[in-house]
Amino acid sequence: MLPFLTLPEPRFDNATADTIDQVVAPWITQHTKERLPRVVNCVGRNTFGCILVWAVFENELGVLQRLESLPVLVQQPRLFSEAVVIAAANGHLALADWIHQQMLTHKISLVVYVSDVETAISRGHLTGVKWVLKVCSPELHETFQSRINKYGLMFAIKHRQAEIVGWFSAYLTPEDLVEAYFNYDDDGSMLCDVVDPHANVDEVLVVSSVSRWVMPKVQQVFDKFVCLHQSGLFRTHALAGCLFHAVLSGNVPTMAWLIENMDRQQVHDVLFKKSSDFLGYPLQHGIYRSGASMLDMLEAHGIYFTPEEIDQELYQALRQEQDKTAVPAWLSGSTQPNTRISALEWLVERRGGRVAVMGRMIMRLASGGKRQFERFKTLYNEWLLLVHDDLDERRSIKIKCLATGRAFLKQHMFSHNPQLFVDLVTTESLTVVASAYAKTERVVALEVLRAIEIESLSKAINCGRQDIIQFLERKMKRE
Repeated sequence: MLPFLTLPEPRFDNATADTIDQVVAPWITQHTKERLPRVVNCVGRNTFGCILVWAVFENELGVLQRLESLPVLVQQPRLFSEAVVIAAANGHLALADWIHQQMLTHKISLVVYVSDVETAISRGHLTGVKWVLKVCSPELHETFQSRINKYGLMFAIKHRQAEIVGWFSAYLTPEDLVEAYFNYDDDGSMLCDVVDPHANVDEVLVVSSVSRWVMPKVQQVFDKFVCLHQSGLFRTHALAGCLFHAVLSGNVPTMAWLIENMDRQQVHDVLFKKSSDFLGYPLQHGIYRSGASMLDMLEAHGIYFTPEEIDQELYQALRQEQDKTAVPAWLSGSTQPNTRISALEWLVERRGGRVAVMGRMIMRLASGGKRQFERFKTLYNEWLLLVHDDLDERRSIKIKCLATGRAFLKQHMFSHNPQLFVDLVTTESLTVVASAYAKTERVVALEVLRAIEIESLSKAINCGRQDIIQFLERKMKRE
């Protein structure tokens, strides 16, 4: 009897049934099944419940019939209700009938929930489902009773039980079948042969369901129903609505099929249309859900972002980053398994790569206020490392930043790179050079300043910049 003291709390689930069987099966092998009721009759109440669970899963009616103290289980009425459903669901109808009779004998109320009906359907035994509905339906909530066939069909589709789907379908109207086909049959394998191709189709129902469907189901729907297959305004609107929802959900295969079956202008109107329900274009939301795969698909179909659109998208993504002191992952070159990052990295590559994108961004940030200054410093310092050997690129962008930047930004640039002053003397006006000199003078040591002056004077002489030469000579004499 000792092994039976280790049994778990009785529950009608596969894991508990397996645990009980690991105790009961070896004992039966050693002592025979006929002795099991005698032992159980000598053990506590918990064991009766566990043996009920075991007997229901193993279809052991004989063992239950020999239990002398079965009334002990009257104190656990929910176990009886669950046992009836599971026994019938597994196709053990004789066992289900016997347990139900015990409930009637001992005046145990049958308590049934919607989940019990789903459990029966999920096991796939049509005879068991019929038994459960016949015996248990009167105990269900009246709201469920009135829609038992609709719920039953929904559960049967969910659990891919084709025979049970066919049985419930016979009790529903054509309109009910179309609704179930759109709402629950996401791959179209359960109800395609049952729905009426001439049925009236609700466009709203089609477009609101498409994000759940696999691509073959989308094609199946537009081929199946006459009103969607024939060219016309109804088909056009339905295709557009489906594309909108497919984009938002990031469903790339469905998008590809829809784009191939739509007018190009109509596709553009859907992809780039502003919506009051969303912050930007539907496409902006879609690419962050699906990543680079959507962008590759669009490019393969000849649909591109303009350079200006990409720059704006990247800039907005930069401003959304919480940490202004760190380079965003999508600009850092570190690969991360994230659809949003992969999409942004794809856009970065289309705009010339990290260096080119950073250069354009720091020029844009340079003209901003102090709120963007921390972000500017982060990108500027990273960009300097990346363009170390490209002197022309460094000089060009630095000068543009100085031309539009505020005083505090220029101060930062000169403090981190005093040599920047040398680049200005050959091309910039005396006013710009004088301003740059004043900022450089404030942030560098005297010996560094003298070296910069000498190099700058040499460049000015070579370029014939008399105004700059005179300015530098005056400054050097004062020192």
